[in-house]
Amino acid sequence: MTAPAVRARSRAQWRRFARRPSALIGLLVLVFWILAALLWPALVPYGPTDFQLLAKFSSPSAAHWLGADNFGRDVLSRVLAGSRTVLLVSTSATILGVLIGTALGLIAAFYGGWLEEALMRLMDILMAFPLIVIALLVIAVLGPSQINVILVVALTFAPYNARVIRAAALDQRSKDFVAAARLRGEGDAYIMVMEILPNIWGTIVVELTVRLALTIFTVATLSFLGLGIQPPTPDWGLMIAEGRQYYRIAPWIVLAPSLAIASLVIAINLVAEGLNRDA
Repeated sequence: MTAPAVRARSRAQWRRFARRPSALIGLLVLVFWILAALLWPALVPYGPTDFQLLAKFSSPSAAHWLGADNFGRDVLSRVLAGSRTVLLVSTSATILGVLIGTALGLIAAFYGGWLEEALMRLMDILMAFPLIVIALLVIAVLGPSQINVILVVALTFAPYNARVIRAAALDQRSKDFVAAARLRGEGDAYIMVMEILPNIWGTIVVELTVRLALTIFTVATLSFLGLGIQPPTPDWGLMIAEGRQYYRIAPWIVLAPSLAIASLVIAINLVAEGLNRDA
């Protein structure tokens, strides 16, 4: 498929995507959280780590729209500030995992034979272990930090992505444009990157959005267990962990970050569903 044809197909896919109300709603919610992550210093009414002991356990009011936590910290400020942490770590881990998985999937599909068999069996072995168990073991050894969370989550998601990309690339390997590129004397790397990759781009985008939703849950789970983002950094999973013992007297401490996670994950899934129908 030529570059103009790919662009025309992309425009047609966007028009079909824009006609789906659920996908557009998901996109709007996703854009909201992206803007919150970028602009939160100008949006928060209080510093996300500012203690106000007189406001401890304050219920939602004009002074604290989403209430205050056990240290008197404004929950709204922490939710908005936490969006940057969640999106930065989750997006970085997802992109890295998709890059690794795409490279492995392309190599396996393009060369085939023993190399494909070896790579896919390795992916099967990695996929046999529960993701959260691998993450817990590795982070327990390396220590909790944003970089370690990104690396562990990326490496645990890469095998799943590799299998999807391999299946998509196998369908393209036998196409005429690949044979034409070989006759022109193009190298293997050029054919994989410039010929096959653009034609499976839709699959990669869908895989990216699906994995992003799963990554957000995984990162939040690790923070909840104390193996991800560390206090006092505002983080949704960490906020739920810190506030769970107070949910009877101050349910807003847990409810606000829980709804934030749910809204972001649902929004990404709606966008992924809209893209998947056009992939």
